[in-house]
Amino acid sequence: MVSQFINTFFTYFKAADFIKENKLWHGFWQYRWVLFILLVLAMVVGFKFFNIMSHGVHELFNPETASALVNVKTAASTVYEEGSSFLFHGSLKYFIMILLEVVVFHMVRRTNQILTGVSTELTFNKFFSAQVRMIKVTIRCFILEMIATLIIKIFFGIFGFIDYLEPIVIFITQSYYLGMLMLDSYNESKHMTIKESFVEGKKYTGMLLALGFVLNLILMVPLLGAMVGPALAAVTLTMVMFYNQGRNFQTV
Repeated sequence: MVSQFINTFFTYFKAADFIKENKLWHGFWQYRWVLFILLVLAMVVGFKFFNIMSHGVHELFNPETASALVNVKTAASTVYEEGSSFLFHGSLKYFIMILLEVVVFHMVRRTNQILTGVSTELTFNKFFSAQVRMIKVTIRCFILEMIATLIIKIFFGIFGFIDYLEPIVIFITQSYYLGMLMLDSYNESKHMTIKESFVEGKKYTGMLLALGFVLNLILMVPLLGAMVGPALAAVTLTMVMFYNQGRNFQTV
C-alpha cells in the first residue's frame, strides 16, 4: 500500500509534464456542450462565493459593533469558516466531479490513446453514458463517505482523549472515496461494471488514497482547482494503471 501511495503521489508531477508535452487540451473544445457545463459550474461556485463574501462585508460594516478591529476579525472569520465549510465539509467536491466528468472523460481517453496507440472515437453518446454512471457512482461514494464519517465521529466521541486525530482520519476517508470516484471513471473506459469497479478498487487502497489526497488539496483552490484537479488526477490515474498494473505495482 505504501509503495502504491508513493508511486501515485510522484506520478502527479509526471502527469503535469505529460499534459503539457502532449497538449491534451487540444480537441477538448470540440464538445459544444462543454461550454454549457462549465458555465453552470462557474455560476454555481461564483454565486456561492459571492454570498460568502457578502456575509463578510456585512460583518465588516456591522453598526452594532463599536470596534473596527473587531469587525475586521469577525468578517475574516466569517469568510474563512463559510468558505472552508463550502469547500471541504460539504458535497461541493462531488458536485464538481459530476459537472467536470467531461474533463475526466476526455483526459482518460486521450491519455489512453497516446499510451496505447489505439484511437477511440469520443462521441456524445459515450460521454452521456459515462455521465450517467458518474452520477450513480458519486451518489454511492457520497453515501459511503457520510456513513464512514458518522462512524468516525462516534468513535472519537467515545475516545475523546485522541479526538485531535478526527479531522485527519476524516480527510483520509474523503480522499479514499474521491480516489475511488476517479478510478471508476478509468474502469468505465475498460467496460467494467460499477460492482466490478469497487471490487477492483480494494486492490489499490494506496493509490486511491494518494489520488484523492492530492485532488482534495487541489480542489481547495477556488475555481482554478476545480478545473486543474480532475484533469490532473485523470491523467495521473491513467498513467499509473498503464505503467504499473500487472508489473511492479503491488496490490493489497
